Amino acid sequence: MTVARFRELPAWRRFLPLALFLTALAASLLRGFGIPQIAAAVAFPLNLAALAIAITEIRAHRRQQQLRA
Repeated sequence: MTVARFRELPAWRRFLPLALFLTALAASLLRGFGIPQIAAAVAFPLNLAALAIAITEIRAHRRQQQLRA
C-alpha cells in the first residue's frame, strides 16, 4: 500500500505490487477449492515479485527524497 501512495510514479508502477499480491491471494484461495497445484506454482513467486518490486520502489523513492533535501 505504501507504493500506491507515491503520486509521482505512473499508475501502473504504483499499483503493480498490489495487483501481484491480489493475484497471488486469488491463487492461494484455489487451495480451498481443491486446486493446490496452481497455488503452489503461482502464489509464492507472485508474492516474491510483489515484495521485490515494492522494496525497490520504496528505496528509489527514499533516495530521491534524500537528493531533494
